[in-house]
Amino acid sequence: MRHVILCSVPQLGTTLYCSISGLGTVDVTHFGAFLGCSLEGSMLTTRTLENCRFYGSSTINASDILLGTLPRPPAAALLYNALSDLFQKLKT
Repeated sequence: MRHVILCSVPQLGTTLYCSISGLGTVDVTHFGAFLGCSLEGSMLTTRTLENCRFYGSSTINASDILLGTLPRPPAAALLYNALSDLFQKLKT
């Protein structure tokens, strides 16, 4: 049965890897540096015209959609029916 133990000792610009197994010991040293930078961002907007078209109302706002104060949109009837069927099957 072969046992392998891996360890990593990071130092400034240097990483030492050692491996110990039933067959012996191997020490390998790598020198190098890694410098990375990441810049990420996102923007959230409301597509008012698309919401008006989908819900069939010209006076709709995002809070109405998120709070559920609107009736279900006719375009989503197939989705709501499928979810209703699924929940009925899960109850039984």
